Amino acid sequence: MERLEAEAEKWGIYYLDFHTPMAELTARLQKENAGNTLTTDCVHPDAAGQRLIAYYILQAQGAKGEPLSEISVSDQQEITAVRDEVTDFYRGARGMKWTWRTETLPVAATDDLTAFRALFDEGNVVYRKTLRVVGFSEDALYRVLMGETELGSFTGKELEGGIDFSVLEGYKQDALRQVYDLEKKRHQAAVAYRNMWIEVMMQRAVYTQEQIQTEYERWRASDERLRSEISAIVAENTEDALCMVIVEEGYSAEELEQEALRAKESAEQARREAAERARKEARERARKEAAERAGRAAEQAGRAAVEQAGKGAQELAERASVQIREAVQQQGERKRFLQWGIAGLASGMTALLLIVLLRKSKEPIDFFPDGG
Repeated sequence: MERLEAEAEKWGIYYLDFHTPMAELTARLQKENAGNTLTTDCVHPDAAGQRLIAYYILQAQGAKGEPLSEISVSDQQEITAVRDEVTDFYRGARGMKWTWRTETLPVAATDDLTAFRALFDEGNVVYRKTLRVVGFSEDALYRVLMGETELGSFTGKELEGGIDFSVLEGYKQDALRQVYDLEKKRHQAAVAYRNMWIEVMMQRAVYTQEQIQTEYERWRASDERLRSEISAIVAENTEDALCMVIVEEGYSAEELEQEALRAKESAEQARREAAERARKEARERARKEAAERAGRAAEQAGRAAVEQAGKGAQELAERASVQIREAVQQQGERKRFLQWGIAGLASGMTALLLIVLLRKSKEPIDFFPDGG
């Protein structure tokens, strides 16, 4: 074992130790039954031993003890799914329903798997398709239905602990057994092809290159055909949308369906009312916002008008002031002109009077009697 691990590291290939965990499990099992070796001849693993090897291979590839799929329902009516799709979920006081699309199928519930489950609970996890439901009455009994098929009855406490679909007789077991039988044929064909090489290596038979090629092609064609059949069965059984129901004893699936429909209609009505309220609130907000915008616009326009009116009044006052100054100036000029006109008129009248007097007088008038 030590040499193999060292060489594998040197070669750059994966090394998986089956011996150590199988020896540890064997030692634990032999405390109860000294004859239990997990083998058929103390060398080759029996069916449970081969299941154990398969588990360690899956674990090395990343399975890490996770179930094939898991559906969990909390007491708050929240549902979570691992590797599965859940839609149309409804939960009431006396049951629940959902539409289930599963991505995986478990292995068939055969005797060797049952023996393996009894021996090694840790490895059993990777084959499980688990359903857990929290919140149902612990002592009440609940029926689990897949379409028209009843898979079993469980207490609320059992549902909370988790039930495994993969061991329920009604869950896809016909399809799973078909896959199981086809896988056995694949291994039988591989053993037959391997035996040819054992005969050659043991020098008990001689094959030409053409015969070897023919045997290889025959085995490869058989294996591809069987793999295709398996893939088709798996695809058909994972594409179905399963109608799953859990109902309390004394309450029918039909009553639960009617309850779910009423709840859906009520929820739809509540949704419509909420949408209508939201639309009204949106319209009211829009109206208020429009009114506020209009008020702000009117206020801004008023301030602008007052400001513009002030500017206009100032301009009018300035023009009026200029006009007043011009009028005053013009009035002053007219007054002075009038004063000068009157003065001129007076002078003219005086001169005319003097002329008239001179014409009437025979004696000259001395305007300067003092010799001036």
